[in-house]
Amino acid sequence: MSVGSPQNQDEIAEYVNSIRKEHKVTRALVVGVLKDPSNAAMVVRAMRNPTREQMESLAEKYRQIGGRSPLLSITLKQAAGLRSRLWSRGLDAKVVVAMKRLHPSIKEALSSIEGTHRMHVIGIVMFPTYSSIYSDEYEEMFASAIRDSGIKSASVVKSWDKNSKFLSAWRESISKAYAPLRKRRTMVVFATHSMPKVFIDGGDPYIKNFESLARNLAVKLRIRNWTCAYYTGGHSAPVQEVTQCISRCKSNGYEHVLLVPLGYVADNFETLYGLGLMCDKAAKRFGIGITRMRPLNYSKKLVDALSDIVIERVRSMDK
Repeated sequence: MSVGSPQNQDEIAEYVNSIRKEHKVTRALVVGVLKDPSNAAMVVRAMRNPTREQMESLAEKYRQIGGRSPLLSITLKQAAGLRSRLWSRGLDAKVVVAMKRLHPSIKEALSSIEGTHRMHVIGIVMFPTYSSIYSDEYEEMFASAIRDSGIKSASVVKSWDKNSKFLSAWRESISKAYAPLRKRRTMVVFATHSMPKVFIDGGDPYIKNFESLARNLAVKLRIRNWTCAYYTGGHSAPVQEVTQCISRCKSNGYEHVLLVPLGYVADNFETLYGLGLMCDKAAKRFGIGITRMRPLNYSKKLVDALSDIVIERVRSMDK
């Protein structure tokens, strides 16, 4: 299960509307507003219909990355690789792709599987670091679709960033990219998307969990100069915005930035625009070199990690 993305310009408005429909009152939202009443204004703005100018601006950003996000096609390749790997390990499994927004929806994906009433269905959130807002939302949508489908047995894997093969994949990839930069004044920037301030104030652990993951990798790779930065998408958040981070690196005497999109398992609008075009322009503007890594996408090691996750879940059911 991944977030989904518009496949053409016509779907952009539908995608934005689907985001608005996700807004609901949660404990974290209430706590966030009580902690800082100014968060209420952010919530109200998020629920408003976007202006024509905002929609045109978003459409232009999509045009700059080629008109569409590659997320769906990459997720389909991840699914195909996982199916092949599970079969090679003796597990006769069907693997389908579901999107939180647009198509194929979680409900559509489940209805496409024949004979589901006789099998156990495992939902994997392709968002490996736990967030009480985002991860739990996938679980709720999955559970709702399961209830409507008549499936008797199902479970969700909604956090898996401690999987040894997932960590190994990133260590290997980062080590290779960092090796030629070690002797230069290089800052390694572990990047992901942010979340609105109201959710952070409400106690969502995502930022802390992500920074713990980054610290773990930096220690294992013996990287001394590292930091975390976030693509905020324009919303207010008490985190280091990624282009501001690049500016600070230059001000602090660094010659180069190695940008690691650690929070993503597939290229999408945010990696191509927010951590891509925006960061390239910022590096050029501030006069600092930049090397941008790619997410793990459908690499063999990511597929191996996913297959381990499925096998472990199946074994736990057999006990």
